[in-house]
Amino acid sequence: AYRETVRRFRTDHERHVTELTTLIERHGGRPVQAPHPTGVLKLAAQVAGAVGGGDTHVLMAFRANERQARDKYARAAALGEWPADVAGVLRVAAADESRHYDWVDTTLQ
Repeated sequence: AYRETVRRFRTDHERHVTELTTLIERHGGRPVQAPHPTGVLKLAAQVAGAVGGGDTHVLMAFRANERQARDKYARAAALGEWPADVAGVLRVAAADESRHYDWVDTTLQ
């Protein structure tokens, strides 16, 4: 059950990347085609959790990742200095990340 939920969340993350890429291009920017610098650290934390402690440790690593994503999207959405299309995508992404975090936090409790 955890795996299926996390897969659905991954679909949300992939949608965020697609939507943000489209917006960047639409507004004249060029999206960066490189992984985020913290990506390696996040992956290492999840692998360590999987090797060392089963579901609980993997979920703890996932919660840390989701907290960061939730907070970053919330900060970006709160700036309020975005064109309407960008603001809408950021609000939805922030809500998604908040939902992901709430699920993993509740699951761990």
